Amino acid sequence: MSIISGCRSMGRIIALSLGLVAVSAVSSATSAQEIYPRNWTGVYLGFGVGAGAINHQLDVQIPAIPAGVTFDGIGGEGIFGTIQIGADLQLNRSFVVGLFLDYDYSGIKTDASFVAPGVVATGEIPVDDMWTIGARLGYLTSPSTLWYVGAGYSQMRMGAATGSISFGGPPLVGSFPLPDFQGYSLLAGVESQLWNNFSIKLEYRFTQFERESVFNIPQVVDIGLEPSIHAARVVASYRFNLGDRYVEPLK
Repeated sequence: MSIISGCRSMGRIIALSLGLVAVSAVSSATSAQEIYPRNWTGVYLGFGVGAGAINHQLDVQIPAIPAGVTFDGIGGEGIFGTIQIGADLQLNRSFVVGLFLDYDYSGIKTDASFVAPGVVATGEIPVDDMWTIGARLGYLTSPSTLWYVGAGYSQMRMGAATGSISFGGPPLVGSFPLPDFQGYSLLAGVESQLWNNFSIKLEYRFTQFERESVFNIPQVVDIGLEPSIHAARVVASYRFNLGDRYVEPLK
């Protein structure tokens, strides 16, 4: 998938979500005048799709070169499917807190190539999956529309890196496994309750992973990788609560 097609996929997802949120916002204007506003307390299960872009910071540390060598901007993109479970607690008419756990089955990958006179080299680094556990804090602009921010701990599993190099003849092909990456996620989004306990959310998430060594020869060379991901997702959820109820403000 090219960068342009990846951006188009993300754009379509965001446009669709904004349309659904806009429709919900219109219905929320009526809900705001109801005697019994919607209740956000409950457990939910959601499924969704998203598009993301990954950036790799690659560094090479050699004892003979104290400063080392760093390559930034090696990136890729792709789409993913996600499943999410969570629980929210509505504190009063304005604020909601919650916990969530989600799993992403990823199609994000990085393709790289190098061409020079007499040399052709290619490589691929795929992202297999990722999970995040976190918390969010939201503000209700209407009884059925929640704007929120949050943070969490994430872990990403990557597939084996593959590559080939040719010097004009048959290519030499190889692969090697990559370690799991751990890091933190920051997120912001909007969620609207629609009908019959269904809701839809649009969310942006940034995830920064810690550096992991991917190739090491003690006292000779250490090659490390430090990825980060920007992603947008749309998630449709079903809430297992009692529907619309009056919520007393905190005292």
